[in-house]
Formats: sequence, structure tokens, C-alpha cells
Amino acid sequence: MITRTHLVSAIESLGQLSLAKFTEVLDEVGVPTVDHPAGEVPVKRQELAARCARIDDAKVGVLAARFIEVVRRKYPAMFLDVAFVLEEALWEDDPAAIKIPRRVRNELVRHLDDHEVSVFERDGALLDALERLGFLAPTHTVAGEWFGLRPKIVQHMFRNADWQWELFFNELKHEDLSDRRFALLLEALLNPRVRPDAASQMKAVGVANELLGRYGIELRHSGDDGGYPMYALVRKGGALAGKPKYVIFASKNKPDIVLQDAITMDIRILKHEDEVLVYDRPIGVDGLGWKDLLDWWCESSRIGDRGTAARSLYRRLSESLPPGSPGQRLLFREYHAMHRDVLELVPALLPEVWLHYDQRTVQERGFDALTRQRMDFLMLLKGGARVVIEVDGAQHYADAQMRAETERYARMVAADRDLKLSGYEVFRFGADELRADPARPDGQERPRHIVRAFFQRLFKEYGVRMIV
Repeated sequence: MITRTHLVSAIESLGQLSLAKFTEVLDEVGVPTVDHPAGEVPVKRQELAARCARIDDAKVGVLAARFIEVVRRKYPAMFLDVAFVLEEALWEDDPAAIKIPRRVRNELVRHLDDHEVSVFERDGALLDALERLGFLAPTHTVAGEWFGLRPKIVQHMFRNADWQWELFFNELKHEDLSDRRFALLLEALLNPRVRPDAASQMKAVGVANELLGRYGIELRHSGDDGGYPMYALVRKGGALAGKPKYVIFASKNKPDIVLQDAITMDIRILKHEDEVLVYDRPIGVDGLGWKDLLDWWCESSRIGDRGTAARSLYRRLSESLPPGSPGQRLLFREYHAMHRDVLELVPALLPEVWLHYDQRTVQERGFDALTRQRMDFLMLLKGGARVVIEVDGAQHYADAQMRAETERYARMVAADRDLKLSGYEVFRFGADELRADPARPDGQERPRHIVRAFFQRLFKEYGVRMIV
């Protein structure tokens, strides 16, 4: 579990740098500053201690994540081990990580060796994968080329083939790795860039799943890379294998969409094209986060400044919410308010999603029509989990004269069944829950508390790391 001690220890390692350079790092990370009398030149050790003392305990996780990103970008070799240790502390209690006990890890590597599964097929891709996972310093640095694990791998795996799975994983100290890093390592070694031969990849996955399946986990097809399958470690029976090709959302009007190519599943929007957003990037096993959405928005809207783009995206999403649904607007607003400082670390909350809809009947357009329905909000979470959130006003169960209408209610519950059978979890709010009540002592704050408590429980249930 990440603690203040972990972060302070990592920050103290910056003492190797000059005062100007470590100040630059701390400023970029967001560590609180300390005021000095005019003309006073701060002492490096005292400056470090004073700034660390001002860190808010509630922000330790956020600052740790930023520290890792900054030092890996600025000093990838010098602080390789520091960033690795801090990240392990950050990942240690990751609720979304698949639990892989030491026994399972050791049995797995022996099982792969017993079945003569090669560790890799492409040298450079193996080194690139280990570099991305923090095991190796970049090759453009002296340390990355001549020190650490890289020379051993070159000697014992590329030149002499002395190491197979067990010896290689022992060298990586796999028993001590966080569950998340171990899973990422296994997925990387089965990635088509490391193992480009399809038959070899299929064999490796099959052998691994033979052992992993005994413990309720498996490697499952999660996407494609240049026509080659990619695999993610998931709980058996848990995550969905399929992924949405498009997410169609944030539309004030119902878009008229047809399937343009039945092979590639490409679509065409015939009506209200300028009033709808279409996220068309691959959605990986980590789901769709606000960071992913913002990356896409920066590129599609051509806004260079990230802060400006974030405000623009939030405004665009807000505008799609129906003015006659204050409950929806409150839920959307409170979700972003409670995560204001950590938005790039949490899932995106997509409003007015038309991924499912029924624009015209099948008889009018034929079986190529996309026939689904609208959702108030959609969240695509890690491991393929799909969460739908609905805010129900009277229109869900009553007619215009506010008379109960059983047929209308029946259509709503039938739609819920369809969604659940398609792998979606549906959570509904009654509009009155999210309406302020001046007659109650807590009438103004109660709706906000309901929304915040819901997302806290939702994140806990689906293993979303809460860093607030």
C-alpha cells in the first residue's frame, strides 16, 4: 500500500540532482512549495524536507503517480529503481489486479518450461517490453546499455539460450512483483510483437491457460494488433471477450446510423452527424478512461493545450445532457467534481450514449441496421466490464398526464433484460433521489452525497483504484 514514507523516500533520492533540477521536478509533480524570505538561498536538504512536510496525505497516491511519470521522462536511467519501487507500492493493493499467488507463479513458469514453450521470438521486442515495464533503462543511456539486467539477457537468452522461463523469471524476482506487474509481464511475453508466429502464440496461450484455469483465471483474447490476437489476464467467466468498435455518444438528437461495411463493421451517420461524438479508437483491457477520451479529443478537435481541451470536452459533454433532466446533470457534475484533481486516473463517464438504438425497423432497412437503444450514461471499465447508469424520471413509467402506464414500464424492464443479457450491468436512480429538498435539513447536500457514495461503492465493486 502506498504511504507517505514511500513517496518521501522517492523524493529524497532527488538529492543527487542540483537544487534547480530537483526543484523543477517537484514543481512539475505538484509537491507544495515553501516561501522563503527575499534574498534567502534555500539549502537543498532543508528544501526537500520542508516541501515533503507540506504534502497532504490524501494526495500521496496522485503525487506518486505524477512523480513516476516525471522522473521516467526526465531521468529514465538515474531513477529507474526509485520509480520501480514507488510504482510497486502504488500497485500493491490494486483492487483491479488479478491475484496470482507465489505458488501459481512458480507452477506456471515450470509448466511452460516442461512444455518447451519459448520465452520470446523477437529479441528487440522483448527488450522493448521489459523497458516499458520498468525492468530496463532505455538503450540510449549508458546505464541502459551496460548495466542492470540487459547485458545478462543478451548473454543468457540471445547468445547462449541458457535461460528459459524459470531462470528468467527468477532473475526478474517474479515472486516479489505486484500482481499487476506480473500480469502485465505475462501479457507482454505473449504479445504478438514479442511472439509474431501465430501458431507459437496459440500454443503458449493454450499451455499457460491449462495451468491458470485450475486457479480460476485465464488469458483471453482482448483485441488485435495488425491482425494478430492480443491476450489479457482475466478471471474466468468474468470479463467480456468482445469490445465495442465504436462508442456513439453525447448527442442531443437521435443519430441516424447505418452499417456501411458488414465485414469491417464500419458505420455511417446519415443524420445529425455534426451533433454526435464517435470514439473510434481501440478500447483495451483497461477500459475507456478520461485520459483516453481527452487524448482523442485533443487530436480530433486540434486543441494543443491539454487544460483548454479538458474544459472544452467537459463543456461539450455537458451540453448533450437533456435540460429537462436535472438528475442527470447533477450526477454528471458531481462525478467530475469529486474527481476534479485526478480525472486522468478514473474511467470516463459517457453521457447520452447511442451505442444501442433502434432508428428504423428492420423491415425498412434490412438486417444491416443497427438495432439497439440509448443509455443515459455508460462506463467501460477494466477487464471488459460495462456499466450503464440510468436516471429515471416519470416518463419511464407514466404518460404525459402522470398516470401510471404499465406498458411503458414493461418496455423499460425489457430493455434492461436485453442489456444484461448482452453483458451490461444496469444501475438506476429515481429522479427524486437526485432532487434537492429544501424541507429537509440536508436537502441540498443529500443528492450530492448519494451520487458520491454510489461511485465509491461502484469503484470498489469493480476494482477501480480510488486515488483522491
